[in-house]
Amino acid sequence: MLEVRGGLLGSERESQKNAYFSPLLRANLGLPYNAEFVSELEYRADEGEVTDAALGLKWVPLRRELNLGVEALLLLPVSGGEAWAGVECVGLATFRRGNVLLHIDAG
Repeated sequence: MLEVRGGLLGSERESQKNAYFSPLLRANLGLPYNAEFVSELEYRADEGEVTDAALGLKWVPLRRELNLGVEALLLLPVSGGEAWAGVECVGLATFRRGNVLLHIDAG
């Protein structure tokens, strides 16, 4: 399974200043054993550059109505001022009933 998601518009407010940008482009590739390879990319048109990029793995061990799992991302240095990569780990819960799917990340 290949899943690609993109958003139309994102916004950010800092010091009474608004910025608008195209939000994350996400591509997930399904793997065996209820895992997904995850890639994320954020391009800021107002800055003319990629500001966030990450690669990682999402794992939900069981397939039930309520599923719990984990997502671990390697945050890649993309701007000139960043010299190191980072790590982000979040817990996730997915509730599935019929055609309804609710997905929540926390961490």
